Amino acid sequence: MMLKAFETKMNDAVEKRDRILTKQLRNTFEESHKLIVATLSEEKTSWWKKLFRN
Repeated sequence: MMLKAFETKMNDAVEKRDRILTKQLRNTFEESHKLIVATLSEEKTSWWKKLFRN
């Protein structure tokens, strides 16, 4: 009985940890994707636009 309760508590803790890790990984991938998209769009602008934008 005690062992089953401990096992359930450990499973909950592991699942919570996994959800947090997955969320952090997803956020990291989204941020890196945004940086890549921003870099690619920056490269596509002509040097005339870059010159007159500033």
